[in-house]
Amino acid sequence: SAFGADQVAAQAATNGHDSEHNGSHDDTTEHEADEEPSSSLEVQAFFAYFYFCINLGALASIFLVPILKARYGFGFAFLAPTIFLFFALAAFLSKRKEYVHHVPGQRGSLGSMFWLCGLLLYQRIQQWWSSSQSEYQSIQHSPSSPRRVEQSNEWTTQQLQDANRTLQILPVLSMLPIFWMLYDQQGSVWTLQASRMKLTFGIEPEQMNVINPVEILLFIPLFDKCIYPSIERLVGHPFPHLSRMAWGMLFCALAFFVSGVLESIIQDQEANDNDSVNSISILWQLPQITLLAIAEILLSVTGYDFCYSNSSTSCKALIMALFLMTTAGGDFFAGILYNGLFRDMNRVTVMHVCGGLMLLNLLLFLRVAKWWNRCQAQLQARTVTPSCEGEVMGVMKTEIELT
Repeated sequence: SAFGADQVAAQAATNGHDSEHNGSHDDTTEHEADEEPSSSLEVQAFFAYFYFCINLGALASIFLVPILKARYGFGFAFLAPTIFLFFALAAFLSKRKEYVHHVPGQRGSLGSMFWLCGLLLYQRIQQWWSSSQSEYQSIQHSPSSPRRVEQSNEWTTQQLQDANRTLQILPVLSMLPIFWMLYDQQGSVWTLQASRMKLTFGIEPEQMNVINPVEILLFIPLFDKCIYPSIERLVGHPFPHLSRMAWGMLFCALAFFVSGVLESIIQDQEANDNDSVNSISILWQLPQITLLAIAEILLSVTGYDFCYSNSSTSCKALIMALFLMTTAGGDFFAGILYNGLFRDMNRVTVMHVCGGLMLLNLLLFLRVAKWWNRCQAQLQARTVTPSCEGEVMGVMKTEIELT
């Protein structure tokens, strides 16, 4: 996804440069322009329709693969996607000479950047554990203490700037695993809930999972062309990334509260009705599925754009990878909870606890968003101050001026 966005951003930059070629020129150097995080409309649209294509592929596989398996067996069901993948690879490679590529250059390789980020993070954790300024200074001047990374000649100023920008994004990413912990339950917990409901129009419980990609395909153009522009016209300014993501978390919490109410109704009917077939239609799951689809668009699609537009050129792939890793973190937390705390808990309580966790996560996210906005305002003054770097990761100032 970062590679594709690079192509779109490069084309947008070329078009913008061509349009201003005969007009007034900005005295910003190429180096400075590369350092400013930006999110063009073209890049935002790319991530929206990149996500659209993901769900289109998911929808096609859900419909076609079972049909191929039923008619031609498992072998052909696996062979057909493989053939399509080879065609896609051939199409991708056919344009390889036209792609924009980023070489390490003075910024260093991805591995070296990852190592530098680890060193800076370790250094800030050490600072955070220091109980006072005097203790920190005594540690810094002890013979066994390593020099501060910023004081080392091993790293260039550019690399330090890139690494610090990367670390600034980490607090935002740390708020996402809870969302994915809840989101992925629609394929497990919600499917089990659907299995205890009345099947309508021949819909099987597992087939309810088709509704999410269908709604994503419908909602992405709607949000991109209608809802976001309408909100921006109403409020008079762009709809910020973090505000969209906060709304996504709220919709996710609402989805689980609705799911909890539905589960309570199902359990009441099971307790009062001796009939083994529940009379509550499976279609009553549509509200919670729709709320979660809206949450996915607000948080996940926006998250791609946020990570890309706020990371430096050398760290875009790293940040996008960390963004995707938040899904794995959410699934890991879900496994721990469902094998521990949630094992003997009533399902209604589980749903409401999940919604409550999401609201608590939202409150923390709003605090992080406030910190992030303050940092961005100070970055416009070209200096990172102690409060931005110290409030989340430590208490010591960053000694780098963004020049």
